[in-house]
Amino acid sequence: MRRLLKHLLALFVACFAASLWAGSIDVWITQESPLQQAFVDALTPALADAGHEIGTIVNSAAVVSPAPSSARVVVALGMNATLSALRQSDATVLATLLSKRDAERVLSEYGTQRLAAIVLDQPVERRLRLLEQLVPDVESVVVLLGNRTASHRGKIEDAIRAAGLAPRIAVINEPAEIVAKLEALLDPQAALLTVPDPEVYNRDTVMGILLTTYRHRRPVIGFTAAYVRAGAVAAVYSDPQDIAMQVVQLLTTAGSLADFPRGILAPSRFRVAINERVSRSLGLPVISELETLERLRAAEAAK
Repeated sequence: MRRLLKHLLALFVACFAASLWAGSIDVWITQESPLQQAFVDALTPALADAGHEIGTIVNSAAVVSPAPSSARVVVALGMNATLSALRQSDATVLATLLSKRDAERVLSEYGTQRLAAIVLDQPVERRLRLLEQLVPDVESVVVLLGNRTASHRGKIEDAIRAAGLAPRIAVINEPAEIVAKLEALLDPQAALLTVPDPEVYNRDTVMGILLTTYRHRRPVIGFTAAYVRAGAVAAVYSDPQDIAMQVVQLLTTAGSLADFPRGILAPSRFRVAINERVSRSLGLPVISELETLERLRAAEAAK
């Protein structure tokens, strides 16, 4: 009987604690799209399992003045939804599905008091570990930066040197410069580390970049699975479901919904895509995506 009473008391305390911290979270979307729908579909049941629920889904593109809400936290999907939520609600905002560049811009305007952002950009260190796993002979890393990302040059160079590699970086002022500067930097032990900079990497430039590296028989590390399908050797990336699960973890592991860390947060959940056809054609050792992912996770856990 005493054991049963202890069990009932523990159950009561757990239920009371769950009800104390339970709450609703509003979700602001930029537009109705498969990507954002996948995020919401993953977020909803995971929040419910933790005792929370989505209160209102607000389409920031269609609403001028949203209805009053008691939600303490807004999860915003994309840059426009983030700006709308900050301007039109008083809740703490957790921004998602936006680039690091956009996150830096909005943080510079609104500060970190009520804003955090889980960005899509993978840490450079994680991408360099992927490169070293797949390209054993790599000695130098080529990086092409546009004018807007040139300010990150120092941090990128430091990360490359910390990995024991030589940085070979060029700033692109005009798209016409890309191929010539890339060819000047590629050497027999180099690899191209792409960065999410639309001034350099876009639909008009991607094939020229990939063809140039392939002609030199040097590998490319992309920043999306789509880039791998186009011809990059590999990429590490996070999909909407990964970011949604990170959101749930942030919202449910602290004392209350709004107690998550502020500022820019790197994606903690990630996947690996490998183009085996390109890897074989370049004479690289073929490692499965699962094995590569497990090695990356182990390396980060050890660190």
